[in-house]
Formats: sequence, C-alpha cells, structure tokens
Amino acid sequence: MFEEYHFSENAKIITSKIPGPKSEELLIKQEELESNNRSYPRGIPIAFDKAKGASVTDVDGNMYLDFFSGCGVLNFGHNNPEIIVELKNYPDAILQSVDFPTKPKIDFMEKLIEYFYPTEL
Repeated sequence: MFEEYHFSENAKIITSKIPGPKSEELLIKQEELESNNRSYPRGIPIAFDKAKGASVTDVDGNMYLDFFSGCGVLNFGHNNPEIIVELKNYPDAILQSVDFPTKPKIDFMEKLIEYFYPTEL
C-alpha cells in the first residue's frame, strides 16, 4: 500500500568511502560558495540528490535512512508559480536538505554570486 511512496531499494552504501567523489566535489564547492554558517555537512559529509519516503540518496548513489526529514523547512508561499516551474526542472530531487549541498543549491549559489559579483568567478 505504501510502496509507491518509497524507493524500492533498501539503504545501501556503494562507494568505497564516505563522502564519495561526487559528494566530495559538491562539498568543496559549497565550502567555496557558502558562509561558514552550516554544520551538518561537516559532521555528515554527503551531498543529497533524491529523496522519497524515509530514504535519501546522495549524488554518488549511496542510499540512507532519512533522519533529517522536515527540519529546517522554509515557506516560500503556498504553490508559488515561479518556484513550481523551477522545481519541475528537478523531478524526484530532494526539496529540502538543511545545509547539506545539493546540485540545485550549488547551481543557485553560483548564479547568485555571478549576478552580484560577476568579475570574481
């Protein structure tokens, strides 16, 4: 009955170390782009990619049980049409990851910095 709300696989680690290479790359980018006001990725060095039900998958394909779900949720207005349009560019993407890096978050930070400081990148 609830199978459709969860990934079909169980939690699993497929990289030889954590963080995996793709997570490590995003963590380094995050360090360059974001303020020091983040703590979770320092203690749990992974970069999320997708989430469904009680599981999250990192950019390297490792799957974890989600013990962060719901914390730090921000309200951008219910059904904001501009946000919904952008979210459609990331189907099945994780929508909230506290201060963990995600590809959409890194993309956004790079665009934001490029906009405000075009000569620094």
